[in-house]
Amino acid sequence: MYCADVIAIAKRHGLGVHSYADNTQLYFHTAPAMVDNKVQQLVMCMEEIHQWMNANRLTLNEDKTQFIWLGTPHQLSEVQCKKISLRGFDIQISTEVTCLGVLLDSRLTFAPRVRQLSDILPSMTAEGCSLITN
Repeated sequence: MYCADVIAIAKRHGLGVHSYADNTQLYFHTAPAMVDNKVQQLVMCMEEIHQWMNANRLTLNEDKTQFIWLGTPHQLSEVQCKKISLRGFDIQISTEVTCLGVLLDSRLTFAPRVRQLSDILPSMTAEGCSLITN
């Protein structure tokens, strides 16, 4: 399966990777002082993935490409990187992203997800609420 090649590329660049169906997530852990080095690793990895995709007649969907910093408020305040440039397009750093249908925020409070659910809960039956919470 083609995802195995992408996983191998990511690991070669020292990045973690999760894949589900046609979604692939690259991730890394680092101290705020080391962000620039890790972002450069990510950019080099994405460049190699882009070359592999071209060779296999695939394309990266730029409209669905997202990036988020996760951390405590203090850690996040120390990160200065606000965008990542890849092959002529910029990925803006998001404060919220959707991961397999779950809305995540940069501090992992899940407040956006709770707001999202609270919008639909008034119209749900008790059985429907039970399915969401259990």
